[in-house]
Amino acid sequence: MNEEEEDLLATIEAIRRLDSRLSPLDGVILAAVALDIADDTRSFARLFEVEHALVIRAAHDLTGDGRWLDVVERQVRTQRTKVAISEAGRARLAGL
Repeated sequence: MNEEEEDLLATIEAIRRLDSRLSPLDGVILAAVALDIADDTRSFARLFEVEHALVIRAAHDLTGDGRWLDVVERQVRTQRTKVAISEAGRARLAGL
């Protein structure tokens, strides 16, 4: 395992420790966005070989008032959703 992969795994574990309600997929999505690995659902799905529909659903669950992510852009035809760490998410991640 290379250093980048180790950093990703450590970040996923740290994020999931912040909120026990986060699923493993939630942790990976948040880590990927926080580490600038992937900022949209389609890229994430391809990179991590996960069904796009599952990624869309998980990303949607992480958005909203006081949640981890903000929706930056959504393409109606493809459902590709671009996300960013929300202000509340940045506050939670500040200690990592």
